[in-house]
Amino acid sequence: MQQQIDMQQLQKILDSHAAEITTLQCMVAGLYRHISATQGAEGVTSAIELALKEASGVHGFNVARPDTGRIRKFGEALKQQK
Repeated sequence: MQQQIDMQQLQKILDSHAAEITTLQCMVAGLYRHISATQGAEGVTSAIELALKEASGVHGFNVARPDTGRIRKFGEALKQQK
């Protein structure tokens, strides 16, 4: 019985993280559209470069490292959605 409770707790944690990721993706997409509309491609490129710079500054023990390849892919995918 204890194992099932642990699996339920794990599922709640995973669901919570999935919702957080989806929320962040929506926020980034909205910011991208705003930057694209107000600053054009140059602003978008600059924003992606700043995100990559921010990612390179994340350090520490037991810290999940950002995936810079995914940042680039996400930026490219947003550019194609215009």
